[in-house]
Amino acid sequence: MFRTRRDFLVASSGAAALIPWVGLASGPWEDRNPPEWTPEDIQTILNHSAWTREVSLEVTPSPTAPGRAISNRQQQNHGRGVPIDFKALVRWESGLPVRLARRGDPRSEKTGGQYQLSINRLPLAFIEQTSGTGMVHNDQGASVMTPEVAERVAQNSTLDRTGKSPIRANHAEWIEAEFSPRIVIFFPVGADAIQADDKEVTLVSQIGTLGVRARFILKDMVYRGRLEL
Repeated sequence: MFRTRRDFLVASSGAAALIPWVGLASGPWEDRNPPEWTPEDIQTILNHSAWTREVSLEVTPSPTAPGRAISNRQQQNHGRGVPIDFKALVRWESGLPVRLARRGDPRSEKTGGQYQLSINRLPLAFIEQTSGTGMVHNDQGASVMTPEVAERVAQNSTLDRTGKSPIRANHAEWIEAEFSPRIVIFFPVGADAIQADDKEVTLVSQIGTLGVRARFILKDMVYRGRLEL
């Protein structure tokens, strides 16, 4: 029994001092230096940060698949295309936090003055079956995108900003990786570089009959006081 409210508060504060502050002391990954990042931090950066977007893929008309285009009515009913069950992960690979999280991967060390965005988790077998887009197969029998198909993706990819001309991709590469095979699309930075005042940027791409749209909010992509793209 506590005789006064003061006795209760004193006793309670003493008890609280004995309880470990699990999780609160560590804080978010942004508050730690990259060498201190945990495996969980790295997974967050690569899959759930402002530099990543999980998006639904859409079946859209494709110039590489004559006769397979959906009707105008379907497009009107579903916006730009017909959503399907597949989801892709779009990642801004040239962003500094992503490159730091990929430490040890030599492909992440240089950006060459270009924005680099990847599209992960692509259903390559579906793309091949529905659009006739040619693929090859690796030693494990999995579908792999050819350089010719990757370049076709580059020709159909832009970074869109409101009130400004789109930035058109100039190259694309298929990267074969054990856990995350992906296509990386390269965009020139140029004189009209993306600025924080642009507020948002949308990747628009087409892979066979599949359309990809991923919107990035620029104010959320600031790391240690700088917009990191």
